[in-house]
Amino acid sequence: MSETTAYRENLASWIRIYGQPCPACGSSRVAVIQYGYPPQYLFSESTEVEGGGRMLAGKLFKLGGCCVTVGESPEFECLSCGEGYRRLPR
Repeated sequence: MSETTAYRENLASWIRIYGQPCPACGSSRVAVIQYGYPPQYLFSESTEVEGGGRMLAGKLFKLGGCCVTVGESPEFECLSCGEGYRRLPR
């Protein structure tokens, strides 16, 4: 499996749980945070949105950098209020 294919599958798996509102402000602008070195297609196939996120295939995501602290780094971020979450309530 190529690095690009693996990255696409990982992002797709996060996006499956996408769509829940922010618990702090109720906004629907909650982005999945994608960690690691992003492949070039993320920049060529996505568009930048207000709040520091990007849009790909109608879904919001945000690049989280390469450093992850297991058990502490947020998995989601609200692009309206900036609150980060490990897990969104179901």
